[in-house]
Amino acid sequence: MTPTTITVHYLNLLPALLVSAMVTVISARTLRRTQRLRHHGIATQARVLTSTVLDANVEYPPKRAVDVAFRTSAGRDVTTTVKFRADRYTATSDLIPLRYDPDVPESAMLDVGARPGLREVRFSVLGIVLAAPVAVLITGVLLIETAMVALAPLMNR
Repeated sequence: MTPTTITVHYLNLLPALLVSAMVTVISARTLRRTQRLRHHGIATQARVLTSTVLDANVEYPPKRAVDVAFRTSAGRDVTTTVKFRADRYTATSDLIPLRYDPDVPESAMLDVGARPGLREVRFSVLGIVLAAPVAVLITGVLLIETAMVALAPLMNR
């Protein structure tokens, strides 16, 4: 294997490595946000302002972006967008259960009871479980190829 071949392999595998790293980081951040809201979030009722279906091609239930307004425990009025999959809470002026971050009230999620955010937790863990090994394998292959090129002159003696 020549250094040129290794360079081509680096360039070909770099996008896959970057995508794997991005999925891992995004999944970890989503998991962290969900866990923070689950343990430190404050439950409240929010009023639906607008509801937009994001993926109309999905049969049931569709994913929605719902603009909501609520008042924090400190008395601050907040308007934010919450995304979730459900057929309910779609009419303007409906009240929905919400859990928000007391430090950043705009960071909120639908409160589904004792286990808020379970879907986000599952998908975050799945993203980390799938993307992290891919990133490790790609990095390992690149390191092995680099080592083979570096050791090739020593093996030919």
